[in-house]
Amino acid sequence: MRMSILFVLAAATTLGSGLELHVNTTGDSADDLAAADTLSLDSTEDLDAASTLSSDSTEDLAAVDTLSVDSTDDLDAVDTLSSDSAEEIKPETGDKIPPYAQSFAGCACDWLEPRGYWACEGKIAFPEEIMGRECGCCGIKCLKSNRKSDEECLAGGFDQKAELEAERKRLEELLKGADLLIGTDLPGFIVTLPDKGQCTTTLIKKACTAGNGKAKDLTPLCDHTAYSNTNQCYTPGTYSGSKFWHKHFSHWSSHRQMMNLDVDDEIFYGMCFFTNNGANTLAPHSNGHVWTQNAHSSISKRPGLHKPKNPVRISQMNAGNGELGMWRTICVKQAPNRAQVQR
Repeated sequence: MRMSILFVLAAATTLGSGLELHVNTTGDSADDLAAADTLSLDSTEDLDAASTLSSDSTEDLAAVDTLSVDSTDDLDAVDTLSSDSAEEIKPETGDKIPPYAQSFAGCACDWLEPRGYWACEGKIAFPEEIMGRECGCCGIKCLKSNRKSDEECLAGGFDQKAELEAERKRLEELLKGADLLIGTDLPGFIVTLPDKGQCTTTLIKKACTAGNGKAKDLTPLCDHTAYSNTNQCYTPGTYSGSKFWHKHFSHWSSHRQMMNLDVDDEIFYGMCFFTNNGANTLAPHSNGHVWTQNAHSSISKRPGLHKPKNPVRISQMNAGNGELGMWRTICVKQAPNRAQVQR
């Protein structure tokens, strides 16, 4: 489910001939706005006769049902939902209403499900001090990679600093040094492979044993429930009905997409995961995954993400000289386990 919102910067204008005002009442008389369904104004002189005040006077603004935006001071009043958003969000069926998108005039924002974050694109049209910069958003409900700096957010009227600091402290206590939370109670540690070359199961085990400075003597995360039959990795999908059951961490569509991981999905691109296929491992690629033994294959971002900007060859990952750096993986403190299907 995706919800889109467009922040519109309206041009300075005045009410003039041919303007049609739509009000939420019914009736036939143009002399009585309270009873009018749609009032057509053919000239500026008709405004007074229709009991609708011109927006030229700031004293009259409160009485105008629909008014033009004569200055940038009115920007807060012109955030406009795109026409398709209301059709996609259905609270009556259990859909949650997304929080307000804290973004800027000129930006088009998408609400990303099931991740629960906003992501915005385009060029900022206001305020002047950041006009022309790439769009983004502010606050903890903004995709981390799309989040603007504290200074840029303040320029737009959003103070995110305290909110982000409170969230950082909450996660720090919850994770206790881990890099992400898998499910509700499994801390995961992102570890860079210690040696260059093809990502193999042996190299993943070596990386988890060495750790990342926060923890060591860790266990590789199984890419899929079935791979726990090696008894060398840990799977959180140990039983049927778990959101990790028969799901690949290396694969987005219908797999990682369904895990509701509270982390920026871009971190997975450049990772490789433990399998039961000998030394071979799997890596995220676009909406799917790719085997890492083929040096000519590439890793591309999936739609909706911002990196890698260009496809990165497996050979570049092996050498550690591409945009995504060296291979990484996820390790956990738990000992290797076996899923129900493997017992």
